[in-house]
Amino acid sequence: MLSDADSVQKLLNDCLGDQVADTSSLSETIINRLGNVGVKTALRLAERAVYTALDETKSSQLLAMEGILEDLAGDDALASKVCEVI
Repeated sequence: MLSDADSVQKLLNDCLGDQVADTSSLSETIINRLGNVGVKTALRLAERAVYTALDETKSSQLLAMEGILEDLAGDDALASKVCEVI
């Protein structure tokens, strides 16, 4: 598990550095919202942000990441409610 933005940033630089406009900002956003994250999850989130962004700019990728993380939080909340019912 990665628990700090520096670790996530290193991962993104190593794996997606040529695709992510600002690995530092994306890393901070991920850690600020999730607290800690697995390697695969961090990579998948960053890939989704890159591919769903309107363009290759930092602001567009950050906006995409914020939307993805918001959806993720909503999905987790819904899953918790479903588990309570079952």
